[in-house]
Amino acid sequence: MEITVPKCRFIVASSDGKVLKRRLMFDGSPENVPMFPYEMNSRLVEVNKLDYTAQLLDDAAVDDFDRSARDFLRSVVGSRGGDTSLLQLADNEFDKALGFTRFFDGRDYVTVAGLLMIGRKERILELLPSAKASFQALRGSDVVVNEDLNGPLPMVFERFESYLGAWNPGKEISFGMQRILVGDFSMVAFREALVNAFCHRDYTKLGRVRVVVDSEGLSINSPGGFIEGVDASNLLTVEPVGRNPLLSDILKRVGLAERTGRGVDKIYEESLKYGRPLPDYSQSTREYVRLFIPRVGLDEDFTLALMEAGRKSRVGFSVQALLVLNALRSDGPMKLDELVKETGLGSSVVEVVLGNLQECSLVEQAGTKKEPAFSLVLKRPGLDVIKKDVDDGPSSDFVQKALDLAGSAGRVDRDDLMALGLSPGQAYRILRKMRDEGLLRLVGGGRSSYYVLNER
Repeated sequence: MEITVPKCRFIVASSDGKVLKRRLMFDGSPENVPMFPYEMNSRLVEVNKLDYTAQLLDDAAVDDFDRSARDFLRSVVGSRGGDTSLLQLADNEFDKALGFTRFFDGRDYVTVAGLLMIGRKERILELLPSAKASFQALRGSDVVVNEDLNGPLPMVFERFESYLGAWNPGKEISFGMQRILVGDFSMVAFREALVNAFCHRDYTKLGRVRVVVDSEGLSINSPGGFIEGVDASNLLTVEPVGRNPLLSDILKRVGLAERTGRGVDKIYEESLKYGRPLPDYSQSTREYVRLFIPRVGLDEDFTLALMEAGRKSRVGFSVQALLVLNALRSDGPMKLDELVKETGLGSSVVEVVLGNLQECSLVEQAGTKKEPAFSLVLKRPGLDVIKKDVDDGPSSDFVQKALDLAGSAGRVDRDDLMALGLSPGQAYRILRKMRDEGLLRLVGGGRSSYYVLNER
């Protein structure tokens, strides 16, 4: 017998009027504890019953807007491909059109989103103390940069980008007559990740959006866990759901956010098209979302072959196609069911993608007719075909060596595998694959993280 109870989409109370919430204790067992009034807005936001950024601020007025911030936002609309019809409006009409103000009970009220976008810095700090951010750059364990960034969001975004630019060295590659500089981190992916962090954070909770860059990679932490129904495993397949619909709509209209609501696709795409590891959301919790983008050099053969195939076919590659190519690049020839498991895509999607990639001569079919296998074939401009077989990736010998190190030393990390002759990308992928298969368990995060044997 199976009993199914529909999930409740609002706040409920017991028969004696007590409002409770369920949480896990330190030992993993559940308990019920009181839900306090200040927590209720956060819960309503989680279940899509409240848009906090659309709330009216009784203590704010139109005078709390910063004229220079509004002018800067107008320039963003023009330079980022936003809704240019907004530029024809007077200031008060501009504010109403974007939802910065709302007429109610005989006067114009300022919304939370309006103050976030063009409010004066001191008023944002006073009325929205949760709207804080910081940027840190580490060299080893030393903090080289530690800046608090507060103020109107468009200006904060610009300062974040300028800070990261100083810590984002790159490599120049040649493609035909072009010389292209590819940074360690894609600025396109960074912008999308930054917008997501501010757009989907929980403004009812104290905390800050925190960006940390070090020798290991780039981390972006955002207060508030994933919205209900979304987790790290379904980010690319779930329907876009926003925690703050009004703020999301504003950022799309002014050109700061992806208009389709699929900014996560861009984040993945910018890593995959350069042959880099996938963005990592695995350390997110109910309290915050954490994105980690490893600092790994690009795979030049893969990047140039992809650019050449795109030039010849005159079409781009979807994130689904890039996921399939990444799996074949990392793990050699794979069968259909293996690709479905590795990419998390449906079998019908993978079949269509494989057909398109075969037409582009990036993938070839091998094995038997009954059990075909697929391998990656790269053709760099002006060079012979490079076939990516199993021998191009980390073999089972390295898996065993990683297990031996974890057993004898009690831990293993990326540096240990690189000392055995693997590239940073290969070391990262093999450790992550071993973690996904349950062989290893990740301890810590960032530069100090390492893996231990997973006791099963």
